[in-house]
Amino acid sequence: MLPIKVFATRPAAVLQFRGEDHWNFLQSQGTADLRGPTGLCRHSLWLDHKGLIHGDAFVLRVEEARTLLISYETPATDLMEKLQKHLIADEVEMEDHTGAWKFFSIPSESARAFLKDRVVDLETDRLSIEADGYLFNGHRLGHGTLEYLVPAGTELPFKVELISTKEAEASRIQGGIPSMLADVGPGRFNPLEANLLESVSFDKGCYLGQEVVARAHRLGRSSKRLIRASGTGPPPTVPCLLDLDGTNVGELSSVAEFPDCFLSLGWLKSRIPDGEQAFDGLTLAVESL
Repeated sequence: MLPIKVFATRPAAVLQFRGEDHWNFLQSQGTADLRGPTGLCRHSLWLDHKGLIHGDAFVLRVEEARTLLISYETPATDLMEKLQKHLIADEVEMEDHTGAWKFFSIPSESARAFLKDRVVDLETDRLSIEADGYLFNGHRLGHGTLEYLVPAGTELPFKVELISTKEAEASRIQGGIPSMLADVGPGRFNPLEANLLESVSFDKGCYLGQEVVARAHRLGRSSKRLIRASGTGPPPTVPCLLDLDGTNVGELSSVAEFPDCFLSLGWLKSRIPDGEQAFDGLTLAVESL
């Protein structure tokens, strides 16, 4: 087998949940609908009472009695603090196992060959339990990324070609995937503004911030939106405020340089349309995500 391209990192959080009430508890805390059999994998957001995002994670139901919560960027301490506030009389055991795991993110062009060699057919919201870890669909390198979570001391039984952090960022930005730290940030955006409605269920029952998000979705409008913008010349230093006639209308929050242009993610007020826009000191081609 040819070397598989991978981006090697450590997750910001791997929390393990056990206990009779743990699944119902997790169902009541995040935005994703977790109803389903063992082997379910779904991406979920954690909101405040205003419907603003404070973190995200993949929820992996690895066994009937055990679930893993895995996040690229939201720190384990933040997730644990948020969840512990809502643990009252529930029979739930929560443990931080973050240091015991590492990630190998495989881009979509390599994922197909990788799965074919391992004879695995992975559905969108399912995980594959391997002898040396877990496989599931993620988005670190853009849509179609395959995530391989393995114990920290594991040596992969295949040759790899490492992707640099710079290359990984370029793939993420090109794919229009917001960073939970750089682009979204805690308490700044709701799921509609951040283009993350795929991680939100509107019919699973109550969770913190649900009514606010449901109302925003029903109305179908928001004061700002996530954008991808391109330009020529040297890439701007981020964060970069976007001003029109001295009035702030947005911000670029992450950027990647390509041979003939730069691409950036950020936000823009909804009244500013897509297309070429001449901001104060910077001309960009703007695209809503």
